[in-house]
Amino acid sequence: MSPDVIESIFHLIFAAALGAVIGSFVNLVIHRLPLMLEHTWQRQLHEATNQPFDQPPPPNLSHPRSHCPQCLAQLTWWQNIPVVSWLLLRGRCHHCHVAVPARYLWVEVSLSLWFVWCVHHYGATEPVTWFWCLWGAWLLCAATIDWKTYLLPDSLTLHLLWLTLLMSALGVLPIDASSSILGAILGYGMLAVPGLLFERLTGRVGMANGDFKLMAAVGAALGPEQIPWVLLMASTTGVALAVLAKRWIPKPSDVGASDVYEQAIPFGPAIALAAVIALVIDFHWLELQF
Repeated sequence: MSPDVIESIFHLIFAAALGAVIGSFVNLVIHRLPLMLEHTWQRQLHEATNQPFDQPPPPNLSHPRSHCPQCLAQLTWWQNIPVVSWLLLRGRCHHCHVAVPARYLWVEVSLSLWFVWCVHHYGATEPVTWFWCLWGAWLLCAATIDWKTYLLPDSLTLHLLWLTLLMSALGVLPIDASSSILGAILGYGMLAVPGLLFERLTGRVGMANGDFKLMAAVGAALGPEQIPWVLLMASTTGVALAVLAKRWIPKPSDVGASDVYEQAIPFGPAIALAAVIALVIDFHWLELQF
């Protein structure tokens, strides 16, 4: 094989490994961030009502080390290898043998494949490659948290929005800063306006603010021309996800949500999936202009 082919293979292997490692961290965020937010909200509620609050803080994103949430046994290095450890342990804790959710495996595998696609499509040396890698990981994290808990934390959606606007201003993205800002405004507005009108007319919340902010972040990355296609695909995939949700989505009691959510379907996963499809397919060739 030629040196160029060997180098390309090495880049793809590195991308696959890095994607799995990032996926492992994303799994940690998916598990711990909602617990951290719930603890903060409970503390603020008790402080506002002058009630004592002695609940110990949950694990944060850096401490303690990875452990089994059931038996609290700390994972050794060989039990914490992305993808490999889950397969070797057959999806169960080595200590208490409680099943480890398959979500840990598919998040790591999905991001491994996503990193490989980005490196293969854009090249390992291009800064935009690693932005899209991070962008996909960010979307997967937000979408999975929304699927599990009906939450789209501002710490994910707004940080992704500002990071995307910064990258466009620095020339990393293939769109300029003005297109990125317009995409963010259009993405936010095309969900917020009908959502707020529905709430005003019916007195019920049809879509949460987190969906608006996530769509703004997507618009900032893809530009205004892609927004209609993302919304069309999100609506279509949202119907499919709604069918799945009726059987498999967990009820949000673990984050203190009220009964109003029992009939709700999270829209964040549909937005994230549609955004990734729009990036991969690139609908700019349809020349839909605004």
